[in-house]
Amino acid sequence: MSLKRLGRVLLVLAFITSTNASVLKLADVLVRSVELKSHIVSVGVNGASVNRLKSFVQTSVNSLVQDSDKGLYQVVKSLPVSGSDIKKKQRLLRLLKKRSSSVKSNEFVKAVNDIIFLADRYGQNAVTTLSCSVCVSDQLSALGFKTSIRNVGNKKIKHALKRIPSSPRKLYAFNSRRLKSLGIANSNLKYVGEEDAKTLALFLELASRGDAKYKKLTKSIIKFNTKKGKVHLAGPDAPSSLWKLVGYKISDEKAEKWARVISSSLEQKSDRKRISSFYDNLLKETKGDSVKTEKVRKMRANNCFFN
Repeated sequence: MSLKRLGRVLLVLAFITSTNASVLKLADVLVRSVELKSHIVSVGVNGASVNRLKSFVQTSVNSLVQDSDKGLYQVVKSLPVSGSDIKKKQRLLRLLKKRSSSVKSNEFVKAVNDIIFLADRYGQNAVTTLSCSVCVSDQLSALGFKTSIRNVGNKKIKHALKRIPSSPRKLYAFNSRRLKSLGIANSNLKYVGEEDAKTLALFLELASRGDAKYKKLTKSIIKFNTKKGKVHLAGPDAPSSLWKLVGYKISDEKAEKWARVISSSLEQKSDRKRISSFYDNLLKETKGDSVKTEKVRKMRANNCFFN
């Protein structure tokens, strides 16, 4: 083939590729690895955060689609949402239908936040947990990506998650019953955001029906959050949001470590000294591991669990 002819072929291929890219819907982009990564970069994400966000989206899509023959749009359309989740679903459907080339950066952020949230709530056989994006990536948090999502491998956590309902109304009722059984005021719920409701449910489920390791952890957190005989898990009087720890990659070993760290910090009387002791104790646990030590220092700088 002559160079001139080869040049024409390459030009045609480039045109076809460009044309295909221009007609791709956002729903297509979210299920295509290369296009997804490219779109993530286009909204200002860079470095290690690109692959992190990509994995969150892929985990969400896989949780929703599973082995379904339907496309992502149809799967989302068929989700049995209710209450405040209806708006999220409707907004996501509108964005999924848009040409990817016309999706603005802030719309992409909303779409990702919505698909992560809905996947966590309604994904088939969903055994996922949400957690704050700050501790995962300052950059993602700054760009507006609220939460991260991860698959849960711990069998005990999987079983607990499967007992937690999806709909907002049933989830609220579940949390209300669990709080009552633990002797904690129901008023805590008005301070719990919708993205944290399932994590709270997991915490309360472990506190009620978990094994000894998880009950020890949840008991130490409840004690940390007790002021003048009242438990404040959320709201302006809550000393911490340490209950969100169960939304991270928790294991039996980590549950024991966290319980040990929190229990040691309870030797201090004031909230300020307890928080300082918490991070000091955590640093001792990570001594000799530079990567984990840096993570703890980052947590301390962001005041994670104590904002």
